[in-house]
Amino acid sequence: MRVIQVVHSFYPSLGDIESHVYWLTKELAERNEVVVYTTGKERKDEMIGKVMVRRFPAIRFPFFSSVNLSLGLLFALNKEKGDVFHSHGFGSLMPLFTAKIAWLKRKPFVFTLHGYPQQRGGLALFQKFYETFIAPIYLFFTAKIINVSTIIPKQLANCKNKIEYIPNGVAPSFTCDTPFESRNAISYIGRLDEEKNIPLLIRAFSELRKRRLKLIICGKDAGVKARLQSLASAENINAEFLEVPYEKVRDVYCDSKAIVLPSRYEGFPLIWLEAISCSRPIFSTRVGDYKHFFGMLFGTEAERFLFNDEKELAEKLNAFLDDEVGHERILLAGRKILLKEFDWVSIAEKTEKVYGSATQKGK
Repeated sequence: MRVIQVVHSFYPSLGDIESHVYWLTKELAERNEVVVYTTGKERKDEMIGKVMVRRFPAIRFPFFSSVNLSLGLLFALNKEKGDVFHSHGFGSLMPLFTAKIAWLKRKPFVFTLHGYPQQRGGLALFQKFYETFIAPIYLFFTAKIINVSTIIPKQLANCKNKIEYIPNGVAPSFTCDTPFESRNAISYIGRLDEEKNIPLLIRAFSELRKRRLKLIICGKDAGVKARLQSLASAENINAEFLEVPYEKVRDVYCDSKAIVLPSRYEGFPLIWLEAISCSRPIFSTRVGDYKHFFGMLFGTEAERFLFNDEKELAEKLNAFLDDEVGHERILLAGRKILLKEFDWVSIAEKTEKVYGSATQKGK
């Protein structure tokens, strides 16, 4: 089967969608011919392992990391002879164009929903426009919707018969040789943008000054880094700001004692999987699919790792630092479940079954 993946951004760029498509296509390419259409700074074709990646320059809209418009990509995609077309990400323009091209070619279109963000302020107007005039078009043409979360947004209630739950996976490379007890950093890993709510982490960390820990904030700046640095300085915090290539992200996990995700919104973030796979405790706001995920891995102990605000985060981190052995026992038991349930080989196999079902439906 020739599988065409269309995504606004791809490896080596960092992000949940980028990582998801990278590992998914890597496994799919073991049994299929896979081509990724994406955007970049220059026109470029390259083989990454067994996956052909075609990059096209694009117009990038400010304030929207996933809204890239590339006429070159559209013209090339229109000439593509794929058996199934697959695009990713609510809020991107790529699913709209891919769905139309797949329909014209009488080929199945599959869409992966990585989450359903709720924008605020002026961006909420764009979201409303997208929900009203863009998303309904490609959702109508979608043969199957893959949802990485068990949560179905109410806006997609009329698409329930198309939705298949296939979670994110974790790469086998995310493992650490050293225990977290030997490290002294509390870390955030991800984009530096408003929705990640990193100031909450900085303010909570200020309550841990006596612990002689350092704070690592690792990720690409999306417009808030200067403010975060100013806040850390004002709180007199030993904070290290990093931006590393994807191949080095594992090292940041392994250099950490614990990972914190303070986001206002998430669907099913890879940081949950990667941290636990690296045997690092992950403390997260109660966002996205947290009930299903933390409940599956940690059962009645899940609340140890969840928080709503900076006060609760400081309390949970202090409790962890006072009882690292107890938290390690819970963490390692959850890790065994994680490695069994969230591996990319089985996820790719489930995705292939979706392709097969979509292909049969279109005949």
